[in-house]
Order: sequence, then C-alpha cells, then structure tokens
Amino acid sequence: MRSTTFNAGSTIIKRGDLNDKIHILTEGIVKIEVPYGDTKLHFDYLPPGSCFNVYSAFGEEVQSVVSFKAETKCIIETIDIHPDLEILARKHQKLAYILKYFHLLQESNELTDFDFFRYSRP
Repeated sequence: MRSTTFNAGSTIIKRGDLNDKIHILTEGIVKIEVPYGDTKLHFDYLPPGSCFNVYSAFGEEVQSVVSFKAETKCIIETIDIHPDLEILARKHQKLAYILKYFHLLQESNELTDFDFFRYSRP
C-alpha cells in the first residue's frame, strides 16, 4: 500500500485515466464529477473511510468514466489490485472466498458490489 497526499482542487483520477488500483480515502473529502456534454456535473462527495476504484478488480476495463477530485486536502492509501489483493487473500481465507465469489459473479455478468461507479462509503 502507498500513501499519497492531494491538495484541495487537485485531480486524483481524471476521466479517461487508466488506473488499476483501489483507493482508500483516509483523510479529507473527494468530489466525484460526471461529464455531461462540455461541462462536468457534481455527482457525490466521498467522506473519509470511503473506498473507490475505476474498474472491476476482476476485469480488464481500467479506464475511468468519472473524475475524482480533492475537495479538501486528502490522504489516500492506494492498493495495487493484483499483487496486494493476492497477498491479502493468502493471509485471510475469508477475504479470498469473497474475492473469488465476486470474480464468479462478474464472469457470469451478475451485478457485484464493484459495479456502481465503483466506489463505496464507509
């Protein structure tokens, strides 16, 4: 895991960015913006403890469709999907089972907890 600090107004993930990581907001507020024509619409705010990523942890799609911006100064912990999750799964059998279950759901085109804009609140 890697910790990064973003100043207020900084872009954390820009629409169109390629990103294969899970981000955990440990401090600050993140604003989610959705493109609409030539403008950006405010979609939601994420409080500390929120987790977000821009794609399914089990698929190949890694391009963001929304932008995540630091509304205030933010500290974000970043997890590299494949190596970090594999290490966690080896150490925690229950987590390994949950990840396998999500992977099977996605392979059968079922909705998973990773599918709605790929973020969740604490």
